[in-house]
Parts: sequence; C-alpha cells; structure tokens
Amino acid sequence: MAASRCAWLYGFPVSPLIQRFKYEGDLGAGHALASLAAESLAGMAESLDLLVPMPLHWRRFWQRGFNQAQLLAETFSRAWQLPTLPRTLRKCRASDRQQSLQRRQRLRNLSGSFLVRGDVAGQRIGLVDDVITTGATMETAANALLAAGASRVVALALARTP
Repeated sequence: MAASRCAWLYGFPVSPLIQRFKYEGDLGAGHALASLAAESLAGMAESLDLLVPMPLHWRRFWQRGFNQAQLLAETFSRAWQLPTLPRTLRKCRASDRQQSLQRRQRLRNLSGSFLVRGDVAGQRIGLVDDVITTGATMETAANALLAAGASRVVALALARTP
C-alpha cells in the first residue's frame, strides 16, 4: 500500500458519529461525515483512477443492512468525479471481529479473505473504509488489489486510531 489518508483522528466528536453510522444505521451521520471527509481529502482525487470500497462478508452485510465503506466511496465518487467499483473486491471468507485483536492477529485472521473480481491492471485505486486501526485490513485488501495488477493503492478513511 502506497499511503493512507484520513480526515480525522478517531476520537471525540468524530468517534460517536462513526459508531452511530456504522452500528446504529444512522445514515444521516454517515452522509455528513462522508461529505466533510470528501472535502478534507479532495487533494487525493487527482492521483487516483477509481475508488473501491472495503467489502463486508455477506453475513455482516446482511446483519448491518448496508456497507458503510460503500456509502463513503459513493460520496467521494460524486464529489471527486471518479468511478466507484463496489464489486471489484470481495470478502470471500468470514473473519472474526477485529476490534480486540493485535496487528499480527489481525493479519492472520484476514489471510486469504479478499478476492479481486474484475480488471484493475494499471489502475491507481483509492481503497475506502471508515476507520483504520492497525492498518491490517487495508493492507490485506491492498495486497490483493496489487497482486491483481493495480499500480497503486491508497487507503482512504474517515478516521485513524491514535
């Protein structure tokens, strides 16, 4: 992964809004965060060809009812005039929740979890998610995109944990 860019550090007042968006389905909070982040991260647009949201395993999508990363990517896409390819990256294996795991455990937990579908050869990709904690999820997904031929992958998120 070439780099990562986040609009904020994960903490008050951003963290409660992200939690409401992600876990309580508060799409209004999600749209507000996404719009503000799109403005904050707008300088990244010129160095990217397309956006790919971090996928959820189908069970997690079914439980939550939406993919927060896809909503973010779609907002960035409209603001930056870049295509979003929501089905390019697939979470093909369910993994345990990452919240309580250390980086090494997270990498092991995610091994073999992502599958690239579609042609990404030579593309400069913005990989979009809500929060970067250790970077293990982004790294694993970015490595799958790079192995499929992407020329560069930049992680884009609302927030990073300090």
